Amino acid sequence: MWYRCSELGIFEYTSSCISRCSILVMKCILAICIGLFWIGILSAQESIDTSLLLSEVLVDAWSIPEDSLDTDDPDIKDWLKQNTSIFLKDFGPGQLSSLSIRGASASQSGVYWSGVDIRNPMLGQIDMTQLAMAGRSSVRLLSSGLYDHDIHLGGVLDLKTIWQPGSPGMELAMKHYNYGFFVGSIAYQTNTSEFKTNTGLMILDASNQYAYRDYRRHIQTQTHAAQSAWSFHHAAERFLSDASSLRVNIWLRGQDSQIAGPKSGTRSMAGQSDNNYRLALSYQSDNTLLRRSTFAILHDRFYYRDSSIVLFDRSNSTVFDLRNRFNFWDAWASWDVGLDIRYSQANTDNYDAVQRRKSISLSSRLQRFWYDRFVTVLNVRQPYVDDRLLEPSFALHNQFYFESGSSLFLRAVRAIRLPNLNDLYWSPGGDPDLKTEKAWKIESGFRLQKSDKKAYFQLAGFSNWTSDWILWQPLQGSLWSPVNILKVWSRGFSQQLFVPMMLAGDQYLTLKAGHEYVRASYQNNTGSTDRSKGSQLIYTPKHKANINIKYQYPQWSFDTDIQYTSPVFITTDQSLSIGGYMLIDVRLSRNFGLGRFKARATLGAQNILNQDYQVVSNRPMPLRNYFLSINIHSQKD
Repeated sequence: MWYRCSELGIFEYTSSCISRCSILVMKCILAICIGLFWIGILSAQESIDTSLLLSEVLVDAWSIPEDSLDTDDPDIKDWLKQNTSIFLKDFGPGQLSSLSIRGASASQSGVYWSGVDIRNPMLGQIDMTQLAMAGRSSVRLLSSGLYDHDIHLGGVLDLKTIWQPGSPGMELAMKHYNYGFFVGSIAYQTNTSEFKTNTGLMILDASNQYAYRDYRRHIQTQTHAAQSAWSFHHAAERFLSDASSLRVNIWLRGQDSQIAGPKSGTRSMAGQSDNNYRLALSYQSDNTLLRRSTFAILHDRFYYRDSSIVLFDRSNSTVFDLRNRFNFWDAWASWDVGLDIRYSQANTDNYDAVQRRKSISLSSRLQRFWYDRFVTVLNVRQPYVDDRLLEPSFALHNQFYFESGSSLFLRAVRAIRLPNLNDLYWSPGGDPDLKTEKAWKIESGFRLQKSDKKAYFQLAGFSNWTSDWILWQPLQGSLWSPVNILKVWSRGFSQQLFVPMMLAGDQYLTLKAGHEYVRASYQNNTGSTDRSKGSQLIYTPKHKANINIKYQYPQWSFDTDIQYTSPVFITTDQSLSIGGYMLIDVRLSRNFGLGRFKARATLGAQNILNQDYQVVSNRPMPLRNYFLSINIHSQKD
């Protein structure tokens, strides 16, 4: 079953002790942050504009260049690999793909849709192949793990359906790969001063019979990796006044997938069916005590089958989520208070009974600007889960802005993560007495930006200490069980560069580049025979880089993506590893216009160097392949 597979990430990881000296340094930096916060409050005398939202303040919203935040590509997983430096633990086209941000496991990072965390409560994560959606989407990558009032150990991926400005219109997108992968979507929007809607349907059908090389370097064709999926979404917003609105978001999705066998040649007869139903209702106002209220219902159903070993398993989960944000103060500072109530229920053939989780969280965010240059944000969150008062988490952020738009920032974060339901109740092996994972995180950096706010360079360094990291390990024979055994130190830096250039005539050249260095090491051994202390976390590359160069001339554009991933270890003692790889993709696009219709046709080639590579051990990835995509937009005059 894929959600108990060790390669998914819940059986992974590491070890290592956090030194007292490191904790002392952390506390000193925290004291500096608190000092800056109170100095600013006590010295500020004049009332200033406090309308800047937290999401606009935090430096990690820059992780994706500003003009790449929106995408009309329904294959969001592929788009993320091309436009960001995050690492996706990808089993191949149509197969499982999980998110890793700065060495954190997939369950330590939040995935949000319309302001709601949509991770499955059983797994604590979501398969990235489930994010394909029709229409245009807004994508934000927040590496700090701060989202609204939430504080995560890892990072955050935020997805939203967006409206194109202007009159009603339709959008059609199609993408076809030569190895038998097709995804198509159609979306229609209305947009008036009082009401707007966005409705879309996505269809995916793929045989995924791509070419790869086996251990003898012979070219083979992938088998038993077919995938079919559909997705429907509807978003509507009604403006009650100039300052308030009601919004409804519906996202329905179904998928059936064959689970491919490993590269060694083992034939797989496994498959899985997924159904996901999501509904979110929200109210928002700019001038009342209740600034925002969102109620969501999430329901997931899985059916796993493997006829070769006569194994069948059904599971389902339901989540009710209510999030409220109140504004109590908006004079010399902005003070928001949050009340979140979440109820989760899950059952599977591998649970002894239906399992439930009830949580109430009280949060506060105090935000202060002074002298039009300096901002401080303090987040505090206190969770109460299943009749237990847990340790609070908090984040303190200070940022200084220059006239040109450049800025400096310093941030300190204390975060926790609850074990997911599989960790607690999987039978056999689950441990209801598991502790929460805890982390101290600090980050500092700067952004250099021209006054026109187009070209920029940014650099950020980070250091994260995590204790009580949950590791699934064998106890007796084939029995695995989770244990709070690991201490992990993740540190490194990330850098981004964006340079647009205007050439002669109507020619443009754009350069986007990103690089992230992550040294995530075990700080303790997991047993008497383990020697993992000091070694890099498995499936965590030290270097991940991407470069995009795009040339535009009136109706034509040509761009190339270069992606580099350094080698990764697949065993904690570093005895086995997967080699690094460099992928080069190219695309040639032509824009067409006829009346109110605008179209873009793109012909692309991926992995043009024909690299034989793997992201996950024994899971082959496609050799050189080609695709054709067509996007058509129409708007009424």
